[in-house]
Amino acid sequence: MAATIVYDDGCAFCRRVVDWVAARDVHARFVALACRSPERAARFPWMSESRCLAAVQLVNDDGAAAEEAEVAVGRILQGLPGWGWLGRLVLLPRLRPLMGWGYRWMAKNRGRLGCGCPPETPASHPAGEAPEGGASETASASEIP
Repeated sequence: MAATIVYDDGCAFCRRVVDWVAARDVHARFVALACRSPERAARFPWMSESRCLAAVQLVNDDGAAAEEAEVAVGRILQGLPGWGWLGRLVLLPRLRPLMGWGYRWMAKNRGRLGCGCPPETPASHPAGEAPEGGASETASASEIP
């Protein structure tokens, strides 16, 4: 079964990235699921909307989730033909903090960078919720495909 990429469907940049992944996922290792969809809430009740709006989530078919967004990105890249080398690079222990900082910076500034979604809007953080970081209910990176 395929791993699930949960993404912010209100973000044009996020939609483009999901389309980019889908175009390269010739082995059907991933399926995309919009964060705001009822299916996401039903399949992953432990995943708050603010969590999946703040950062991409990757959930294995057994329900284990990547701990951080950079781990999700690395695992997705590893699953795409020709991009595994970059995924391994992203996941190198000495580079992960830098990759995490880069991801968080991009996510925070995506509206200013012309990514099609305004920064810190109610859509980004519903009902006044702050974006969540990693959560304790997630699995280690080694458990994600």
